[in-house]
Amino acid sequence: MLKGMEGKEGPFLEGKKPGYADLFLACQLAFIERFDKELFGKFLDLGDGEIAALYHACLPWLEGQGGDKEWVIPPDTSS
Repeated sequence: MLKGMEGKEGPFLEGKKPGYADLFLACQLAFIERFDKELFGKFLDLGDGEIAALYHACLPWLEGQGGDKEWVIPPDTSS
């Protein structure tokens, strides 16, 4: 599906426009990368580079969103 029909442009399932399925797949790959670099590399090597292209195209969403937040946990006063 990532390879697409002849003439497809862009790394995403629908071409140049990312969709939910693209981001879902990229999140799953990011999870695998954090826990098993060797397996992650095997996934990126599948096909003719389509999975790697999709993952790299999604990196701005995987790395550039959100911020760190510290949550204060109040002490337990129930005793």
